[in-house]
Parts: sequence; structure tokens; C-alpha cells
Amino acid sequence: MGRASRYGATPRSAKALLMLAVACILSATAVAGTQAQLPDHLVVTWDFDDDLDGWAQSTWEEMGAQVYAEGGEMRGRVQRAGQVPRFDSPLFRANASDKLTVVMRVKYGGQRERGARVDVRLLGSESTVEDFQSLPRPFGGGAATIASVPFDEEVFPDGRYAIIKAPIHEYVNGTVVQLRIFPIQFDPENTIVEPWGTFDIDWIRLVEAPTITKVEGCLNKYFDEAPEPLHPSLMSQRSEDGEYVFRGGSEDGVNNVTIKAIASNGDGHLLHKSSFLQESPESPYATTFNCPRQGPQTRIRITGRNLGDYATIAAPIEATLDAQVAEEANAPGGTLQKWDTVTINGQICADVVMLEVERMIECTLPSTAATNGLDRVPVTVQQPDYRCLEDSKPYLSYMVPAPQPLAAPEVANLGSRGLDLTWSAPSDPWDAATVTGYVVLVYEEPLDPFFKDNAPGRLPVNRTNRFTLIREDVLGNVTSTSIVGLGPERNYRFALQALVEDPREASCWKVDLYGRRQLLTGALRSVSSALTAVETTLSLDVHFPSFPASSTLEVGATDARTLLGPSRNEGGEGHYGLRLVGSAQIANCNETSLCCDHASDGSCETICVSTATQVGVDPDYLNLDADREVPGNSAENGQELYVGPLAGIPGGDLPDGPFPACGPALRLTPSRARASGAAWYPRKMNVREGFVTEFTLRLSNPSLVCTVMDDEATQCRSRGADGLAFVIQNEASSALGHGGMNLGFGGISNALAIEFDTFHNPEKRDPYENHIAVFATSTKGDVMDSGHHMSLASTTAVPDLTQGSHRIRIEYSPRMREDDILDPAFFATAQTATLMASQNAWGWEMGSLKIFVNDLHRPCFQAIPSLVPHRLEDLNGLLMTYVCLCSTVVSVEAIALVAIAFRLEVVSQFKIV
Repeated sequence: MGRASRYGATPRSAKALLMLAVACILSATAVAGTQAQLPDHLVVTWDFDDDLDGWAQSTWEEMGAQVYAEGGEMRGRVQRAGQVPRFDSPLFRANASDKLTVVMRVKYGGQRERGARVDVRLLGSESTVEDFQSLPRPFGGGAATIASVPFDEEVFPDGRYAIIKAPIHEYVNGTVVQLRIFPIQFDPENTIVEPWGTFDIDWIRLVEAPTITKVEGCLNKYFDEAPEPLHPSLMSQRSEDGEYVFRGGSEDGVNNVTIKAIASNGDGHLLHKSSFLQESPESPYATTFNCPRQGPQTRIRITGRNLGDYATIAAPIEATLDAQVAEEANAPGGTLQKWDTVTINGQICADVVMLEVERMIECTLPSTAATNGLDRVPVTVQQPDYRCLEDSKPYLSYMVPAPQPLAAPEVANLGSRGLDLTWSAPSDPWDAATVTGYVVLVYEEPLDPFFKDNAPGRLPVNRTNRFTLIREDVLGNVTSTSIVGLGPERNYRFALQALVEDPREASCWKVDLYGRRQLLTGALRSVSSALTAVETTLSLDVHFPSFPASSTLEVGATDARTLLGPSRNEGGEGHYGLRLVGSAQIANCNETSLCCDHASDGSCETICVSTATQVGVDPDYLNLDADREVPGNSAENGQELYVGPLAGIPGGDLPDGPFPACGPALRLTPSRARASGAAWYPRKMNVREGFVTEFTLRLSNPSLVCTVMDDEATQCRSRGADGLAFVIQNEASSALGHGGMNLGFGGISNALAIEFDTFHNPEKRDPYENHIAVFATSTKGDVMDSGHHMSLASTTAVPDLTQGSHRIRIEYSPRMREDDILDPAFFATAQTATLMASQNAWGWEMGSLKIFVNDLHRPCFQAIPSLVPHRLEDLNGLLMTYVCLCSTVVSVEAIALVAIAFRLEVVSQFKIV
């Protein structure tokens, strides 16, 4: 029984339709009252259950075939050779603009393959039109409009049903009111129609094929017009809150899409960048890209029109196939169980769920093993009831490597063991949204003499071919990093690759301080950027071979290129002078004498003079908290020393030259009572990764006064007091702790100190007058206590520190190995247990400290300090060489600072020699 369309302005009731046309012709309206039961995609259906449903109302002679209804089918037999059979539909009304298609289930009998076509009559045709039967004018006048549409395939005359279609929407645009079907066309070779051939039509339907408008589920792009091209060029504008808003022009019609960059280091610099696309569900079109290649977890949502409904999606095969085909498919060994309505790149998108009838479905993204052709793959949706009807749109892209080549990274903050790199993310916002990380390729020039330009007997070698890849640093989605663990005075080049990884693995994207993390399985790499120019690391980060007056002046970085690195260090290593506090002074420059650094011609190049008489230092002075002014060479200390050109000396007459040379030693205290001083390297250094420092010290001019010779059991020893300490702290570049037995570090917070004690203080529980000990604060905010009940380790097995010069070496590693405990030099105290109890995990926040005296190959002892972030505030300890002497009879003749270097391995290098 035919079913009239619900399209257009025609009333749905049978009564309204009968007012427009003859009832026998519009037999399709007999069930007009059941229109609400039709799915949206089904416009008109003729099933021939009882009769011809208004079809084939002409005579057999006019139609060229005997046409009749029998067994729920329209059956026909060709009358005679040379006449093409045809028959007409009743009048109806259907809009051809939305992929309207004629679908017919037919089988043929005879000797030859068959083809078919349909002629379409549009609204506005004359009431009597040649080649059409005479009909009343149903919907107004106008010129005749007729189009011929072929059915899509030939059908074998094997007596088996086939479903064929004629896409009307591809040929006409308007309102269709009548069809003429030619079930058997002329033979294409001899144009003769075989007589007595038969055709049986099970049903004829007008169906609207599926239309896909949105595919979502991965990274989505939204459009106001059909997305052509799929990757439009965008204009960008940065808003005040740091978001980059990209808006499409008139040609691409992109609706507001936002990619947001988040600065993570708290100072406005974009280091760790997260990208996302802001959804615009009100936009009528959408595509999705960067979909994972593997794994069944990604659900894809498809939005459109005429996609089917719940019943048809879940329908078994018997409801949609010919009974004979269904029987074969479901038999033992058969492969089809039900229709799979959605495919992506030819693969089944399984587990289809209807979210909204006819408009929205969801399925599971299929995995793919392909490596090519994964960009803009077709998403195909078939009508569950009519598998011949489908729509396919290239609206999905699997993960592909970032196509845009990256520029070579920029180099800055050059040091002896490391440097910083910075770069820009891909300029195309869609490419940038897919990038999840980067790989830095590190190339090194070998030291093999074969590669030296001047190697005897060697042929010249192209320098660009010398560099070999030595490592790859995998990074998260950052735009700068520190490359550490390099060798001093070595040549390097660097390149960059962008990574695209599974977005479902976001929980694995956590990065360390430098933005590093593990490479995820299945990561896709872009092509490498161009290599940087050759970069040569410094031989030393800080070098004080001696201490002339100029050693206190700031020169700056050896390499001027600078940026704010991941650890907030800015600028490369070089020479940043010395900060002298209290009694500290350059040798031969004090309140009674001046000195100068001589040029090669003997002239005074740099003069050092004390501009005021130095006062005694309050023994309780601590970080500018005392009521006495502490002299020094910085403005915040009163600047009691002038170091600079001779012509710039402030006020007063200078004695006639020649002036003695300044240095070569740095004197922390003179040989007098209640003096204390400190010398700091004023540049903040990141000691998180460990360090090595070496310096040479000498204690001289002890007091010869003896006040304890009471009897023959006592004797005087010329040792002086109290000693000195090497300190790393993060409090101030002019810090000076309590003097005397506190050695200048007592009272400083967030610090590590190694004391070289030359005087026995029983109230401090000193083990002996000549010893070395290690102290560290256990929690952030704690202050240093120089009492030995607070030491982490100590030893008296050291040479007499008051006799001659001694070369000291201190090594700190941020990772303690369990084997360290077995070293005979390992020491631990009760305070060590307290420190260990404050750690989060064994081996992670536990450092190892080794001290060498004179013998720089075997430590005199090893201890467990802690320099974790909460102790030195955000991983950036002021690495100041805090060497302090407080005594009446001891002075330090020289402390030589030779090198500073860093490495990120377990034993990092931060050298001061």
C-alpha cells in the first residue's frame, strides 16, 4: 500500500489530497493517516501488498508490458520486441534537494542482463505531457520538466532479488510529483529488447540518503559552512588572559576556535604549554583530527540527517536482506550477523549506538596499522535499511606526524656543562594542537685526532660530517629546556623534532624541572629541524685563578645570549665578581693600605682602596639585623671598598706610587680578635643537580700570647681560633651568621655548611680541636646550629688545618646510592636519622656529600646532606662560596675558585676549585 509524503505544503490527511487529484490516481494516500510511523528518511513507500498502489494505470499496449499485482509484488512481462516497457507512478510530492533517491527491489527472468532507469516529473509540469500518461494538473501550471535518471547497476536474470537505486538528487532539484520507471532498457549493443522477459518488483521507495555534517571525538574543528578546505588558514589575536583566539575568514567559515597556552613557571614565560580546542557545538559542521591509531577506547560521534533509528541499527540481518541471502549468511560457517552501518577508512566502526534518532550516532574508532594515507580519511554511514544508500565525508584524521618543519632551536645561557634551548611551537594552530612534546637531538664533535683540522698526515674533513648523535632528550609540550651533562670545551649542535602522541595518555605527560619525560609508545616524530650552529661549551663556569682587585668586579656572562631558563636562571656563566662582607678583603687592600692591579706596562689599571676605617663586627650580626653597620664592597653593605680606575677614586689624596699589587689571596679575616668575614659569589646557581668545588686555604699568623701556662701539665699551642666554613644558602648574598664558635654560619636558614674547625669548644660538643663536620637544615625555615649534636657527620682524621696550605675538594651528588653506605669513609650520626625521617622516599631526596683534604682521590669522609626543593626554595639555592673565619689569631691567605659546572646524572658536577 502506498504512503504519501509529508514534505511540502500538501496536507497529510487523505481528505486534503483527494481535493487535489483523482482518488484512483492518488491511491498512495490511502494510508496517509499512518505518516507518523514512517522514519524521517522514508518519504514515500509502495509495497504492493494488495494491489498496484496506483502504479501502472495505462493499458498494457501503452506500457509495452503486462503489469499486475500478485503475491505482494508488482509483476510484469515484456509484450513484444522493440518496445521498451514502462509504467507510471501515482502523483505524490517529494523534495529532491535532500539526497532523494528511488530505491527498488527487483528480480529479472530471461536471458540477458538488465538495466533500468526512471524519468522524473517535477512540480510545474503541464497536465498533459508527451511520454507521460494524461493526468490532471495537480500543483499548478508551468513548463514541462522531465529528467532521466539511470539506476546504478545492472541485474543478472538469475531469479534473485537485488536492490538498485537511482539518485534523483544528483539530476534534479525541486519538487518531484511523478515517476516513470523503465524496468528493462534497450540492450546496449543491439538495442533489441528481449521479448517475454519478466520483472518482479517487491517494493519501490523514495528514500533520503544519509548526510554527514559533523564528526567529533578527538580534536575537533567547527565550521559555519561546509569545511572545504579541511585545514583552513586562520587569523590570530591574543587576548589579555593569554588565550589565542583564531577566527576564520569569509572563505573558510571557521567558527571561533580557541587554542589556549598556559604558562607554568609562574613568571609569565611560556615554558610548559597545554593546548586545547574550545568546542562550538552550535556550529553546523565539524571535523575531528589527531585520533589515536591504536586502542578501542575512542568513541566517535557522527551527526547528520537520515542516519537511521534504533530499530534499524540493531536489526538482525533477516530484516534487511533477502531471505535467501540471510539464510546463507546465518547458516553454520556464515559470516554476516547484522549490518555494520559505519566504517572509517574502510574499517568497521563497531558498537554503534543511536544517540538521537536519525540525527546522531556513536561508535568505537577502529585501530589501524597503516602508516600512510591517514589524513582526512573517509567516514562512511550507510542506511541500516538500505545499505546501498550512504554518505562518505573525509572528516576524520588519524594521528600523523606534525607536517610543518620546525625552525632550529635558539641557544642561550651557555655554561661548561650545559646550556639552554628555546624554540617556537608550530605556527599553524592545528599542528600546534596535535603536538604533545619534542625531542632534542644532541650532536657532538668527537675528540679523536682523526677529526682535527691540523692532525698530521690527515686529509681535511668536512666539519659538518664530524658530528655524531650522542643522545636524545625527550620533552613534554614545552618551549625551552636545559641541556645538561655536556662536557667542558666540547663542540655541539642541536636539532629538534615535534612529537604527536596518544592524547589518552595525558596522565603520562608529567615532566620534570627541565620539561623531560619518557617517550610514549607509538609516538610519531616529525622531520628534524635544521641544526644549530656549532656551540662550544665553556672550559669553566667560574674561574678565580687568583684574587686581584678586578676579581671583585662583575663582568657578566662569557656568552651574551640570554633567556629565562626552566630553573629561572637567566644568562650564561662567566665572571660575576665577589661579594665581600665584614672583615673579608683582597690581600693588600685594607684600612691601612691600598693596592692596584698593574697593566702590562706597569701602570695602575685597577685600584683597591678602603674608603673608611673598618669597625669591629658585632659577633651577633646576622643578615643586616644587627645595630652595627657591617662593611663590604656592595651598596647594601655601605660599600667601604672602592675598586675601579685610579681616576675615579672618591676624595682624598693618594700617596705617590708605586702601589703594591693586589692579592693574590682573598683574606677573610685579619689576625685580630672578634673579626668575621664572608666572601660570596653573587650569582644564583642551581645546585639541584649536584656540584664539585675545590679551593685552597691557608691559615697564618696565629696569636703567640699564652695565658694558660699554669703548671707543667699544660702548654701553649699557637693555633688561633675559630675556623672557617664553606656554605651554600639561599638567604642573602650578604649573609653573615653568628661569629666565634658559630664560624659565621650559625643562624642562617636553608643552608648546607661544611666547617673546618681549628678550635675546641666543649660547649658545642666538638670532638677535637682539629676537625671537619657537615651541617644541614632538615626542613625549610630551619636555622643552622653549629653544635655537634646537629652535625650529619664529622671526622678528626685530617691534617692539621693550621699548618701550611690545604687543597679542599667537596663533591655533592643529589642521588645517594646504597653502595655509599659501605664506603669506609661513610659517617652518620643521630641527626642523620632525623634527616632521613624527613625524606619522602629513600634515594630520591637523599644526597651524598664527600669531602677531600689534600688527597683529591679518596675522601676523608662521606655524609648524607639534603638539598631538596623545600630546603633551598624552588630548586635555586644561592650558590655562594661562604667561607667564614672568626678568630683573634687566624687568617686565610687564599681561597681559589676555579670552576663551576653542572650535570643532570646521578653524580652531577658543580665545580669550584
